Amino acid sequence: MNQLNNNKAQGSALTTLLGGIVILLAVLFFLVKLATSGYYSDVEESTQSAIETRITPVGKVTQGDGVAVGQRTGDKIFEKICIQCHAADSNVPNAPRITNNSDWAPRIAQGFEAMFNNALNGFNAMPAKGGAADLTDDELKRAIAHMVNQSGGKFEAPAVGGAAAAPAADNGSESSPAVSAPAVDGQKVFESACMACHNANSAIPNVPRITNNDDWAPRIKQGKEILFKHAIEGFTGKEGGVMPPKGGNPGLSDDEVKAAVIYMVNQSGGKFEASAGAAAAPAAKKAAKPESSPAVSEAEGKKIFESVCMVCHNANSLIPNVPRITNNADWAPRIKQGKEILFKHAIEGFTGKQGGVMPPKGGNSSLSDDEVKAAVTYMVNQSGGKI
Repeated sequence: MNQLNNNKAQGSALTTLLGGIVILLAVLFFLVKLATSGYYSDVEESTQSAIETRITPVGKVTQGDGVAVGQRTGDKIFEKICIQCHAADSNVPNAPRITNNSDWAPRIAQGFEAMFNNALNGFNAMPAKGGAADLTDDELKRAIAHMVNQSGGKFEAPAVGGAAAAPAADNGSESSPAVSAPAVDGQKVFESACMACHNANSAIPNVPRITNNDDWAPRIKQGKEILFKHAIEGFTGKEGGVMPPKGGNPGLSDDEVKAAVIYMVNQSGGKFEASAGAAAAPAAKKAAKPESSPAVSEAEGKKIFESVCMVCHNANSLIPNVPRITNNADWAPRIKQGKEILFKHAIEGFTGKQGGVMPPKGGNSSLSDDEVKAAVTYMVNQSGGKI
């Protein structure tokens, strides 16, 4: 009798255990179902969850800027990549900061191609392509041009979408050179592209300085065709002077480069023949300038300083006996002479007792007297004086 009762008790316990396991499994199933609801659904359904379930194996799309590789503009590349080191307030050592013209001036003097090669291959602490390996060559050039053009230089960026091909086709046509050649103004090309290295006070070794006849004499003897070839194709001298192709500005046409060479030679003891139309343009400008040149504000003086005077008078200039902007000690003895003397020296040119040379109007004869005075006023007022 006792044995029968024991068997019934054991059977009841087993039943209870199995029932508990079933209930636990059911609870776990419903908890998992509840936790995953909304993430996955039957692919045959048309709910939002079902749609997401169907596309999950394919992947999710991460949206970018929507611009195809090769079509990005210089400003956008700068804002996404270059700004990390080249921001205006960057603290990265030896990285030129955008809008800080003095940081960029010695680099601009090397030319566009030299800057591009350094950026392309890496230079010192600058990684190749700024660390963005997917940049195309044209995109890299656009980024460089953007930074340079915000920092006192003037480089022409490659067009986006191949738009630059149209002008190239025009240059190759038979009628194009005859139409465009007379309009080339060598002085203008010099002032915008060549002046950084070839100005009268340039301190760059083995570079011929405009108006310095001795620098140019051996070069002029080679003949204009050799000079044209070196300026267009680039040249490395025996003593180490380097001329990048087209002065590092590939946007210049051959005729523009030739016109600039002619202008420099003819200002430096030589006599190369230029077309009548090209020679006449500067003369017409000079005649019109006095009539249309009103008093110029100091704000405009700042712009003139940044485009013309900064090459020699920047705060970090290494040119001997040249007063550097914001260096009060450099300017103090000059300010004592009075503004009229400063204006006269800047407009007419001046050679100091210690050898410093100031060419008339800083070597830019297209400036009006008022423009020169405005630039002088700006420099003095930044350097401890008050005009």
